[in-house]
Amino acid sequence: SLAARLKAINPDATIKSYETWIDASNCRELLAGADFVVNTVDFDDARTSLLVEQVAREMGVPSIFPLNLGWAAAVFVCMPGGESMDRMFENAEGSEISENYIQHIVKWLLLRDALPAWYPM
Repeated sequence: SLAARLKAINPDATIKSYETWIDASNCRELLAGADFVVNTVDFDDARTSLLVEQVAREMGVPSIFPLNLGWAAAVFVCMPGGESMDRMFENAEGSEISENYIQHIVKWLLLRDALPAWYPM
């Protein structure tokens, strides 16, 4: 698990890991007291990922959103007062982000030359 890997890197770190569904009813409680949040919500669940980032932002806590994109990877760091994830991934046409937004993220990265041109779409 990610918690075990992080403890292997820094045995003195205090890491809280939850194996539970997160939603609007428990998100604030789960993030309480965090210095930062590693958002490991499945990236095909856009609503929950954005909720975690929004609540962390409201609480003044940075959130880290790692993405495994096959042969590439990305890490988004969302700082309180900085750009929000929902704003970063707004569709150019202004439509709402779909429930499965990984293709949108990949397109966003490609437009900014953050992924190699050969990356499969």
